[in-house]
Amino acid sequence: MAPSTTSDNFAIGACECARKPEFVLQVHQHMMPRKCMPDTFTYASLIRACIAGSLWSKEEEILNAHKQNSKRQLLISATYG
Repeated sequence: MAPSTTSDNFAIGACECARKPEFVLQVHQHMMPRKCMPDTFTYASLIRACIAGSLWSKEEEILNAHKQNSKRQLLISATYG
């Protein structure tokens, strides 16, 4: 059974709680080749991890990957989690 977005989100959430932003980014990178599509939870966790780890260029990269209208929703989700 292949890992799903949900199982990856559990791993991302655990890494975020452990304050390991580099692992959050690694899980996200491993999602792409497996065609697991990140959802709002995934991206909000990525943004929060980047902020906590002062990974500003990564945060900007993630935000720039989104359409303008969904950036606002993503920032709200990351802020209020």
